[in-house]
Amino acid sequence: MKLELRIIEKEYVEKPDGWVSHRRSKNYIAKITGKCNKYGLKREFLERVRVGQRTYFKLEDFSEGEVYEIRCIYYTGSWHAQPRLQGFFIVEKITDNAVILHEITEEEVIKRIKQKYKDTFEKAEIEKKIEEERAEIERIKKEIEEKKKLLTDLQEIKQKLHEEKQMILIDIDEVKKIKEELKSKIIEISKRIVKTGSQGKYGYTFETKFNERKIKIKENDNGIKYVYIDGVYIISEYKEVGLRTLYSAYKILCELEKKMKKEIQKIKQEVEK
Repeated sequence: MKLELRIIEKEYVEKPDGWVSHRRSKNYIAKITGKCNKYGLKREFLERVRVGQRTYFKLEDFSEGEVYEIRCIYYTGSWHAQPRLQGFFIVEKITDNAVILHEITEEEVIKRIKQKYKDTFEKAEIEKKIEEERAEIERIKKEIEEKKKLLTDLQEIKQKLHEEKQMILIDIDEVKKIKEELKSKIIEISKRIVKTGSQGKYGYTFETKFNERKIKIKENDNGIKYVYIDGVYIISEYKEVGLRTLYSAYKILCELEKKMKKEIQKIKQEVEK
């Protein structure tokens, strides 16, 4: 296929037949200047200039032996592409009246630019290889991270299984004994904290000051009915609480009593002054 683009005033070149003058269209002439990893071919789009009521291309942008891509595409209302003219063309010659081009295949284009833009192709190949290597490195890093996470998960599971195994080996009577000791200590500390809070020693009320840990104790004729800490029944006649829960409650109460003693000591010192 041959194209003849008419030259106007020895300075401008007319648009090709098939150019679509519609808002739903895509038209361009681009000079092929090498290879591009992203788009396949590197393009240099020719600038259009307006002369009066018409637009043209500059004659100086066309050179014999150079390859150009020409696309004139109309898009329907549903954006279905209807090409009017598209392909690769090489400038055969430039006469006084026209720029004469003939169509070539994309394979021919690549062959020609490989010869003409050897350095560009080599650079593009190197860049492509570098990008592929980077992508491979990122893939390996991601795989390593996933394996690390899997290893961590497996270690946690292994640790849990080990802990469960150890718990099975503990003497049941020993567990009961420890639980009873913890219960006794929890009751003792809870009574001291609640008593101190309600009495308000040294003219100071501790009830609100230590309200961050809500502690309630209920006693009946048979002894302690329940100890209630932060919404949880730590000791209850209705429910058996685990060893770990009792130990956690014991640590909370110890810290709370320690803090309260410091506050009481501070107030004593202030009163004595």
